[in-house]
Amino acid sequence: MGLPTSILFLDLDGVLNTHSHTNRMPVGCDPRLCLLPRLVAPLAEWLMARPNVGVVLSSDWRRPPNPGFAATNAILRGMGLPRDMVGETPQHGWTQPAGWGTGVDPPRRGREIAEWLRDHTEVEHVVCLDDGDDFHPIQRHLVRTSPWHGLQPRHIRRLDGVLAGPLDRLKL
Repeated sequence: MGLPTSILFLDLDGVLNTHSHTNRMPVGCDPRLCLLPRLVAPLAEWLMARPNVGVVLSSDWRRPPNPGFAATNAILRGMGLPRDMVGETPQHGWTQPAGWGTGVDPPRRGREIAEWLRDHTEVEHVVCLDDGDDFHPIQRHLVRTSPWHGLQPRHIRRLDGVLAGPLDRLKL
């Protein structure tokens, strides 16, 4: 079976957990404790009803010292995601930009997703679920959560509408 033509790019921190939750976690704790089941369950239900949507990990969880792709996939499957993720976005190094720690994301997530999409031309529909805002050149495909509240019902309701829009490959 080939790659699905509809893809959800998934961030974890600020989507499937919240800052208030992770700020209480001890350094080096079991990463399974960092995700909130009440936030994972609605996404798992949404994916269960949409077997044609593949998930690509775009979260920093794919980078050291975080769990990495395989361990994150196992954690999410153990928490109810109905299928394995189909891949992860490229990992580009970055230096801490001015303003880091003030809610400004490093300027890379949108470019990493665009690069992944350039390498996977069969993908036709995209939605990005993230609490960040640097998604140029694919900003219109973003469903942005609050890092303080994570995934909420209004975000789940928006996923289908954003995913239905065509991907403009000329802007990648």
